[in-house]
Amino acid sequence: MLPTYAIPDASYLVEFTPNVWLLALDANVYLPKDTINNNALDPMNYKGASIGYNNVINHKTHLINWVKTITKEAKRLNKTLIAFSHYPMVDFNDDASENLKSFFDGNKWQLERVPEEKVAQLFADAGITIHIAGHMHINDTGVRTFPKGKSLVNIQTPSIAAYIPGYKILKIKPSNQIEVNTVTINSVPNFNNLFSLYEKEYNYLKQHKKPVWNHDILKTDSYRDFTMFHLKKLVRIRFLEDDWVPQFKDFMLNVTGEDLLLLPFLDSEVEFNTFINHKSLYKSNWKQAKTKAKLALKETDYTFQDFKSWNGFDIIFDFYRVRNADILAVNDIGAKQIALYKWLFKNYKNNLTYKNTDLNKQKLLEFYHIFYQFLNGAPSNNFIIDYNTGALKNLD
Repeated sequence: MLPTYAIPDASYLVEFTPNVWLLALDANVYLPKDTINNNALDPMNYKGASIGYNNVINHKTHLINWVKTITKEAKRLNKTLIAFSHYPMVDFNDDASENLKSFFDGNKWQLERVPEEKVAQLFADAGITIHIAGHMHINDTGVRTFPKGKSLVNIQTPSIAAYIPGYKILKIKPSNQIEVNTVTINSVPNFNNLFSLYEKEYNYLKQHKKPVWNHDILKTDSYRDFTMFHLKKLVRIRFLEDDWVPQFKDFMLNVTGEDLLLLPFLDSEVEFNTFINHKSLYKSNWKQAKTKAKLALKETDYTFQDFKSWNGFDIIFDFYRVRNADILAVNDIGAKQIALYKWLFKNYKNNLTYKNTDLNKQKLLEFYHIFYQFLNGAPSNNFIIDYNTGALKNLD
């Protein structure tokens, strides 16, 4: 006879200050493996819990029922209830997850951790209005509003160990309003204390002719710059290699900002990659594209010079900076550059169609669409939540 495998739950409720209830939800679901050794107490008999709430709604239904009881009591006793857990309850990609799945050709970029839509529905129906989540190491706000008038706001807190390092402060205001403020960490005393040890490691690797990391990271002047350098290298050596379609990755690493300006004006069925790799064969096409681009730029504040100081990797890095830090990344990228990107995205949308056989055209349109969604998400820096309705008011 097989033993009973109970799924543990460490959820709890605490009133840490008068009339404010913090509801900690344990969204870890450790399911038994297919092969077991008849010992229910052996941790090796269980799978990991990294999926989060998608497993909760199937295997921890008692948690939802318990939440309903808590929210009813909170309402009866006039308590402000704030829920939090390790995992998100709402799409944390500014509703671009399906586009990302297409762009990356599968469940990469932690897309398997995106909660199903019914997660937010179930917990909103259970009475949760505000939920704070971690795990993803990104700054984001996700909102779901349902026909019954119930809403759920999921606040993704940035990590203090990733770009841009920071945390959230919630202030309970009069008239059932919750003010959310994001605090960024720009400097940390003695953040470089261990750099001398990394210096030794670097020298050892170099001496023994082993792969080395970029030594310039040890020259960073602030903790914030350190995390930005770290992200930049992750993009180049891990994310691009592991997640991106190789053909499109190579294409983007080979284009300039000026190329990206001119490509949608190339009136031809020739593939983008052919244009880039054989410019000398298509001089007339590039010349015509430049004439069209000049006319388009006359309606803007931009010039050709604005497209000559960056390249394909730069826009990819900015894509990841915005994904990680949301609106917080604008100061690092520059408001003018962000506005230029938006104009570029719109230009491609107006001049190209998704219905084409050129993979690079297709992926470039998808990339721009996702980037645009990242730039137009819900407020994520300083904002107010209406506790009754879940409505947001941007304070920036």
